[in-house]
Amino acid sequence: YTLSPSKEDGDNDAISAYDASFALQHDVGLIALSGYPAIAADVNKNGQITAMDAYYILQKAAGVITLPFPGAGVAWTFDPAQRTIADLNQHVTGQDFTAILLGDISGNWTDPGEGTKASLIEARAAAANLTIPQMTVLPGESIDVPILLDISDAELFGADLTFTYDPVHVAISEVRLGSLATGWSIASNLSDPGTIRIAIAGATPITTEGQLIVFTLTALGEAGTQSALTLTRGDLNEGGIPSTLTSGSVYIAIPVVSQFSATPTSGNAPLLVTFNNLSTGDWSSISWNFGDGGTSTDENPTHIYATPGSYSVSLTISGPGGTDTETKTNYIQVSTLSISGQVLYWYEDKAVPGTLCTLNGSNTYADTTGENGSFNITSITAGAYTLTPTKENDIHGITAYDAALVLRHAAGLSQLEGHALSAADVNQNGEIGSYDASLILQKSVGLIEAFNGITNVWKFDPVNFTYPNLTENQNNQDFTAILLGDPSGNWTIAEEGLSTGVREGSASLIVQSGILLPGETRDISMDLSITGEDLLAADIIINYDPAVLSVTNVKLGSLVEGWSIAVNLETPGMIRLAIANDNPISNNGQLIVLTIKAIGPSGTETVISLTKGDLNEGSIYTELHSGTIQIPGTPNEPDYQIFLPLILR
Repeated sequence: YTLSPSKEDGDNDAISAYDASFALQHDVGLIALSGYPAIAADVNKNGQITAMDAYYILQKAAGVITLPFPGAGVAWTFDPAQRTIADLNQHVTGQDFTAILLGDISGNWTDPGEGTKASLIEARAAAANLTIPQMTVLPGESIDVPILLDISDAELFGADLTFTYDPVHVAISEVRLGSLATGWSIASNLSDPGTIRIAIAGATPITTEGQLIVFTLTALGEAGTQSALTLTRGDLNEGGIPSTLTSGSVYIAIPVVSQFSATPTSGNAPLLVTFNNLSTGDWSSISWNFGDGGTSTDENPTHIYATPGSYSVSLTISGPGGTDTETKTNYIQVSTLSISGQVLYWYEDKAVPGTLCTLNGSNTYADTTGENGSFNITSITAGAYTLTPTKENDIHGITAYDAALVLRHAAGLSQLEGHALSAADVNQNGEIGSYDASLILQKSVGLIEAFNGITNVWKFDPVNFTYPNLTENQNNQDFTAILLGDPSGNWTIAEEGLSTGVREGSASLIVQSGILLPGETRDISMDLSITGEDLLAADIIINYDPAVLSVTNVKLGSLVEGWSIAVNLETPGMIRLAIANDNPISNNGQLIVLTIKAIGPSGTETVISLTKGDLNEGSIYTELHSGTIQIPGTPNEPDYQIFLPLILR
């Protein structure tokens, strides 16, 4: 007889992931299984203990498969496999067998339980690639290096890997599962310098590409050296999946040091600066920050600083050699230019405040003259410019006397020259005549705002200053201001106190008083009494009560027949008038005649007030005498007058 034992069930959960770890450790040489544990570990009974055995054990532990293991045919094996009795003729005892549950390497089997049989569907692979990439590391730096898997049409359950390296240049300190093998078991042997052996297994197959293994590498060698990372073994599913091995390397990079220079580092805006990259090391990207919001990724850029100031510049270098930044604080100094000067009136060099001096060109700047007539335009960037003055206010000093000077010039009695001549040509037609005098008279009493299409009554000499290439500060850029219509040059800041000079003569202006019945119209004269001076012009303002009197006409008196006159009656209660002539008078007599009408109630007394009476632009001292108008009762009402005797002694 031949006595043979067999058993097909009853593993009682004795096969676990712990058993798989023994197979993995044996596979990489960490332990050496022998005897019955070695028999239990070779679960597919191919005579080898590999990661594939661990994979089958892991699947059984997770309940993915049932016994027997693929390729084994049986769940149990026995020692001896059988006993032979050549001639059985009596009772035989001591025929013992040792039972071994395949996969139970740890030997933790206990009381058997009932189980069911199932078959394993084995995966068949098309192909796979195992790759260690090219890596870069800084001296002394530690990085993680992956072993990448690219698999197609296959299911990976276990892998046995070996790679070599140069222990002089790098050190391997840790091996762990990559993201593809999360939850798998791993065993690695790092005891042999220069060689790494790895075994991994999992109950769930891998079917996609990614990181299979990750190991930590530390650079030991010098910067600029390279070391190979060579895959020498890559058995997938115990060779069931054909694989292509692609080795990698590690380059120990030269650390980067950021350095740069610039030319020039100071100057006037806009300042063109050329930057030079002087960085060292293994770098691949560059980033400039010029400090004014500008950036660049050029190796040696140029940059224009348009605004004055101090600018800090930084250069960041990045690449295999790491990242480094150099910052130079207040490295670029950008300055600006200035233009200063003064605006003075053409007569007696009086300061002209309120003049807007505008610099137009590459940019636009402006400043307004102060009380001393000075301006100072700052923060100017270099470029091409034109400086132009303008003024629209402080229009004082245009009087009838100026019209008289124009008339005398037109008649050849006296000659205006220089800036006085420019001021007399108020319509800017190149000729000076009575029309200019007429415009001046109209302007003096407010009948016109501008001189015959001339929008601005201010002129300047020179008209402007031109700077084709402004690179230096400009001082003493002075302008002479000319007020059109003021050939006498008596302009001042305020309208009060206008005078052509010392008052040499004296005069009186007298508005005659009178009596007007209600509704009556009558001429009232304003008389002149003058001593020691010839009269050429008069500027007069008369005020009255428009509720009591109505002025219907203003005309020249007998003393000044043939003179030029301008009258402004636009404002009720005010008469502005100007008279001028080329030939002066020195006589006394009737200067102006006012035609007035009494419109107020009877019994009213009102004053015709002489508030201004500038003779020859105020050069003649003048006393002003107002007149009184009485409006008595109508003829139908009693009217009494009391006369007092005037006694002259």
